[in-house]
Amino acid sequence: MRQSPDEVARAILEYYDLPADPAAPFEDWTGAAGLSHREVVDRIAGDPGFLAARIAEVKNDPALPQYREEASGLLASLTEAGFPVLRVEHLYRLRLNGKMLDYKAQVPLLVEWLDRTDYFPLVGELVRALSFGFAKKQARPLFLRLFRDLPELRGAAGHKVTESDREDLRWAIGLGLAGFAEPAVADEYLDLVADPKYGSARSELVNALPKLKDDRAAAVAMGLLDDPSVAHMAVRTLAKLNHAEAKPRIQALLDDPPSTWDDNDVYNVRTEARKALKKLG
Repeated sequence: MRQSPDEVARAILEYYDLPADPAAPFEDWTGAAGLSHREVVDRIAGDPGFLAARIAEVKNDPALPQYREEASGLLASLTEAGFPVLRVEHLYRLRLNGKMLDYKAQVPLLVEWLDRTDYFPLVGELVRALSFGFAKKQARPLFLRLFRDLPELRGAAGHKVTESDREDLRWAIGLGLAGFAEPAVADEYLDLVADPKYGSARSELVNALPKLKDDRAAAVAMGLLDDPSVAHMAVRTLAKLNHAEAKPRIQALLDDPPSTWDDNDVYNVRTEARKALKKLG
């Protein structure tokens, strides 16, 4: 069911834990003195920038004005379509009567912006907004390209995008791709999973291998048992595939993991190995 701009505006107020319904709860807000709650909601629905400025003040979010400037064209288009959100993440975080906003019709717009922006905070939110099944057909080709070749990205003022930031973003793209996994993309997914240069960003793709329903999946997962960045997910996948031939290798990882692996990798693979061996019998 479609939601009205009025409903979205009220959901934003609730999301930020702002006053609900007293007669004039926004008297300290610039431009809101003397307005009733009803009038404030109307203004938010027609001019989300009004609320954005107040959120930056009240919730101490100094990065919001820059974000809205970087995403101004996108946010204007969303407002025109009936989504007066302050930022893209509201599309998937806001709830109306316990349900997400219905923004399926906005997927082409979001894909277009993901393909054109280099502003890191916006890219991350666009990836998450598009990581739902209803966006699969249009988002997956772009996700595959970005996973393979993530461009240079700009951070918010005063923040340099680090390599760790980039890897976290690639992992998020991989998570989205994992949700889109199906037999039709088996070749592309298997190639990505087998390429060690993508490191731990592949972990959710490895976890999604059974969804490909491809006979090569078990062999690919077996080949990942020596890779500490994804070995734990490879073990989990082999258990899902009921690949009994993997038991000796999994047992070895439980009993005597490589001494060169760090403690976290050892813990993860042993945790998954115990579960897998129990499942495989």
